Amino acid sequence: SEYFKSPNACKVLIVSNCNFISKDLITLCDGWMHLVRQNLEEFIADENQIDETGVEVLALYMKRVMTVELDPKAYLHKTIGNCICPLKKISLAWNNVKEGGALHVASALRVNSTIKHLDLSGNSITDAGAQRLAAAIPYNSSLETLSLSQNYVSSPSCFVFANVLRGHPSMRVLDLSNNPLGEPGARSIFRTIMKGLRCFVMMRSCTFPLDPS
Repeated sequence: SEYFKSPNACKVLIVSNCNFISKDLITLCDGWMHLVRQNLEEFIADENQIDETGVEVLALYMKRVMTVELDPKAYLHKTIGNCICPLKKISLAWNNVKEGGALHVASALRVNSTIKHLDLSGNSITDAGAQRLAAAIPYNSSLETLSLSQNYVSSPSCFVFANVLRGHPSMRVLDLSNNPLGEPGARSIFRTIMKGLRCFVMMRSCTFPLDPS
């Protein structure tokens, strides 16, 4: 409630390690939705208890676009449909995002055009969730860094990342550290790197089990 007394004075909101739960995030997003414009650029909520339900509402906010209901002059200004979510950095490391939350974020990435830095480390995200995030990258031209360290990313996701990162206009850093990437997946990324990949891919302390097939 204190935050919404002067929300436009805040550019960075940090609520890490403070028992922040999905209900709190939903309340926060609801408040944001009632603001036509705001200046918040960074939302950092690491080490909390945010799960899929909270991430789903945050993803809806990431998809927010200009409408005539928000600005009657939007037609005149030719801003109808423009993304108006101001967030450039979202960090939800060490929460309970899991696969369901990753799917919501992936859907938002296909629409959002402002996010630059996204950290989903340590969220028990399955390889299926990571694949969906990877598949969303070509639709987003603003994302620069994506951290998926300490999840369950394996070879199938690596194949998708290796494909979508080639020629991507903005991706600079992909952190896949501490994941069971598997030898085939790691090999596919190494091949892409050798071909001149501009994105720096971090794979520290990963495991590379052989493909059982």
